[in-house]
Amino acid sequence: MKKQRMLEQQEKSIEKWGEESKAVKEKADLIYKNYGLVENILKTIMRTRETRSWDEIKRNIENEDSPEANAIKELREHEGIVVVELGGKDVELDITKTVDENAAELYEKAKKMKSKREKAKKIMEKTKEKIIVAEKPLIPKIPEKRTRKKWYEKYRYFWTSDDFLVVAGKDAETNEQLIKR
Repeated sequence: MKKQRMLEQQEKSIEKWGEESKAVKEKADLIYKNYGLVENILKTIMRTRETRSWDEIKRNIENEDSPEANAIKELREHEGIVVVELGGKDVELDITKTVDENAAELYEKAKKMKSKREKAKKIMEKTKEKIIVAEKPLIPKIPEKRTRKKWYEKYRYFWTSDDFLVVAGKDAETNEQLIKR
């Protein structure tokens, strides 16, 4: 039961990492699809920041009716992030970075998520193997009893039809040992 729950959680995490990886990659693709728009937004914010305060920049964005201003959803000046709507998705952009750097960062993030997904898959396979092993019936191993050798087993011997033991030496030396016995 415990391992079954682990397996279910691992399946959920694999699914989660896969979905998140796709979503992040899609955002990076959207940055490149809207390269000109994103570049204008980042350059404009950095240029106006040199002469104006963040409050003035926010007011200008609210009052302006351009594609760039309409695309900006949120400006987090303390974090240096602007949230832009691209293709119906909100994409966070670092205003200190270029378009390429922002997209590359998202691609790298997607790559890491994908590798986490692959690791989770490997761990899930190991868990499945453990479940299979745990479900197999355990056959207890019976230790073999050691039988002590009889005194005559180190010589040549046989039992007669009348149940007499006949013992012979393997060579002259063992014959002498038998006679002494």
